[in-house]
Amino acid sequence: MARIAVRVYADDSILEAGVASHLRARPEITLLSGSCRGADEPAVNLVVSETLSESTVRTLQRIRSATTPVSVLLIGHIEVNELPQAAACGVRALLYRHFATPERLVSTIVAAANGEGVMPGDLLSHLLTQVGHLHHEFLSPNGITLSGLTTREAQILKLAADGYDTAGIARRLGFSERTVKSLLHGVVVRYGLRNRTHAVAHAIREGMV
Repeated sequence: MARIAVRVYADDSILEAGVASHLRARPEITLLSGSCRGADEPAVNLVVSETLSESTVRTLQRIRSATTPVSVLLIGHIEVNELPQAAACGVRALLYRHFATPERLVSTIVAAANGEGVMPGDLLSHLLTQVGHLHHEFLSPNGITLSGLTTREAQILKLAADGYDTAGIARRLGFSERTVKSLLHGVVVRYGLRNRTHAVAHAIREGMV
């Protein structure tokens, strides 16, 4: 496995040195100097903080504007309502400091480098509750699913995935064939797909239907 280049940021220099010492010994990590910029750019930026303070936000925003915006946030405490701001600053993975064994920290960095999101279970539970509320109160009454498809689009794509042609879909749903074609075309255009077959494949691959 290729080593992952990581740069550590912390307001407290002693804390930064402590985290860096743990990472420096790991074969999965190449630790970059905090003072060095230019030729060596990190794959992941590790930001260490007690809270999502103004200083931490500024650091994340500065990283976000660079060429390597992927950040892991090692934090003491964060409120659920602060998560959108952290995400907007490029945070892909988050780990509580009191849970951060060297193994957990490295696995979180590896996950972030591979494009995965990592979040503590309590925060994820709160987020899922909020998403459920959003769906119940706002999306569902307007015929929109969490996948970004409307209810009718999702129904049509599911039937198409089950092998129904345009006429069969129209009969099952009580739509005109023209409506079915129009809705399928809308999905193709919105997601930049090639055709109906590509739309069905995309919907299945992304878990939309």
